[in-house]
This record gives sequence, C-alpha cells and structure tokens, in this order.
Amino acid sequence: MFDIGFFELLLISIVGLLVFGPEQFLDAVRTTLHWVKKFRRSVDDVRLEVQRELHNDEILKQLKDSASELEHEIRDVAAPVTQKISALEQEVRAQSSMATNTEIAEDKPVESKVEQPLVKYQTRRRPNLRAIRCSPLWRISLNYAIAC
Repeated sequence: MFDIGFFELLLISIVGLLVFGPEQFLDAVRTTLHWVKKFRRSVDDVRLEVQRELHNDEILKQLKDSASELEHEIRDVAAPVTQKISALEQEVRAQSSMATNTEIAEDKPVESKVEQPLVKYQTRRRPNLRAIRCSPLWRISLNYAIAC
C-alpha cells in the first residue's frame, strides 16, 4: 500500500523519539500499532464480506440461469404430453357418448366375488406382567415373556 522502506521507518522513529521523548515513545508506538491492527482487521472484514456477497450474487445468478433452463426443458417436454392428454380426453369423451347409447351404460349392481378367509387370524396376547412380577422367579419369567 505505502512504499515505506527501512530508512523511512528509521526517520519516523527518530522524529517520534524527539517529539515524545524516550519515556512516552514506547507507549505511543504500542498505541499506534494497536490502531493499525484494528484498521487492518476492519479492512479485512469488509473485504471478506464483499467477497462473500459477490460469491452469493454469482451463485444466485447461476441458480436463476439453471432455473430458466429447467423451465424451458419442462415446457419442451410438457408440450407433447399435453397434446397426447387432450387427444386421449377427446377419445374418451367420444367413447363415453357412444356408450350412453348402448346397454353397457345401464346401472347394474356389481356382485362381489371376494372370498372370506377360512381361518381367522389369531392375535397374540401379551403376558400379564403384574402376575409375572408377583412370582418368585419374576426375573426369569420376565426375560421369557420378553423373548416370546
């Protein structure tokens, strides 16, 4: 940023030593270095934030581009499908109008030919845990009941 060499730093330190004196010079240098560190840190934070925002803008632009491409692909794929669906709808309407004129359209109850199962499913009963706890060997019984 600044092109300061060794001789410029030496000149600044001599002037500072003459202005502040030997006792206050070290405190002035510490304070100056503290402010320089804070300034650098704030500049770095701003630079990183700007980079993040630019990166986010790039990602947002890429997402918008991919969304528009996907939308065009969907339209290209959907056009023939909608044409086929409309053709099938017209075909079904034509067949249903023909079916109303014939005997097929009469309302007749449909008989169910589903057979009932011969054996009912047996539900498995859980063991009575209260009775098991009362027995002297309740731990063994409990382990057996859980294993079953």
